[in-house]
Amino acid sequence: MCMISLFAIVTAQEKETIIKIDTIVPVQNTCLAAPASHWSFGFKTGVSKYLMPPVSPTEYDRLNLMIGGMVDYTFNPFIGIGLEYDFNDYSRPYTYRDYAGSFKGGTNDLILYGSVNLTNALVPFRAGFWKNMSIYGDVGGGIGLYHYYKYYNLINGSISDNGPISKEETMMVKLGVNIEFELSKSLNLCFAGQYNQYNTQFLTGSTSHKNCDAHIWTLALRYKIGSIRSKHARNISPCEYMPEPSPIIINETYLKGDTEELQNRLKAAEKENKASKQKLKKMKEEAEKVFLQ
Repeated sequence: MCMISLFAIVTAQEKETIIKIDTIVPVQNTCLAAPASHWSFGFKTGVSKYLMPPVSPTEYDRLNLMIGGMVDYTFNPFIGIGLEYDFNDYSRPYTYRDYAGSFKGGTNDLILYGSVNLTNALVPFRAGFWKNMSIYGDVGGGIGLYHYYKYYNLINGSISDNGPISKEETMMVKLGVNIEFELSKSLNLCFAGQYNQYNTQFLTGSTSHKNCDAHIWTLALRYKIGSIRSKHARNISPCEYMPEPSPIIINETYLKGDTEELQNRLKAAEKENKASKQKLKKMKEEAEKVFLQ
């Protein structure tokens, strides 16, 4: 009787045993871009050095102050576009043959440019020093509105000039490298080196043997609009912008036993599991469509 009772108890417990298995389903190619702000603007000032005749007495005489500003839209951690305005003064004294003179002149440059985040392209897993620094390469083109007024003093002391101020316009291109340090969520400190080439040989009224060009070095302060609410695309790494998706855990429950009640519960669990998989498949397809758009 004891043996029979023990066998009955064990059999009853076996039929009521519940086995739970967690199935981990990795999700691939369904992650969406993290929320990020994209607009920014800044103001800059610096030193310009225009390389065209006539020749200045010293290299220092070629240096002049410049001011400017820019508005950028950064699409993602890699690329963006911007519109820039610069005023460059290239007034300076000069010497030529038997007379010394000087001229006043400058350009108002309006430039549309594209930028590439070289840091994210070369160091996608940014940490430590690289986390707060970005190096951008800029290339663009636009129009330069320039003006000049020239006069000279002859050796004998007489004074001459070339009449009224001349105003002209020319096409131009820009190449630059911009290094930015993240001071806060809203502000970046920017150091930039820039090369401008103007499609003219008469930027100062004197004929040059080639198109006039200039080297410009600037210091800027950039304000990132909307960066208080979310990360800004200008200071975000690819891993932060497109995070790896977390695996989805599906709980599959199996009931061990052969009674009618257990069979019904098992069928219900299988039906629920099938519905969950179909729902997951549909969510994955919708997410892929949104990502491709």
